[in-house]
Amino acid sequence: MPVFDVRVTIANKQSLPDPEGATILQDLVRRNNNTDVTEIRTARLLKFKVSAPTAQDACKNISEMCRELRIYNPLVSEVSVESD
Repeated sequence: MPVFDVRVTIANKQSLPDPEGATILQDLVRRNNNTDVTEIRTARLLKFKVSAPTAQDACKNISEMCRELRIYNPLVSEVSVESD
């Protein structure tokens, strides 16, 4: 069975504040006079190697696993699952 690289990106929903992103923007980016940047949003990236018949199956399996294991909070997080 083929092995796929699957990436799971977990970020705060757009409607919620991102304190870490705001801190990076204020304390690092703008401090160095980079006024073109108007917003920074942070996210966590998880990388999986998974055996599955297809890339689509690999993404589906990882997505279900993350939800079942409560790796993220669906009330506050947006999640994307992608395969190479």
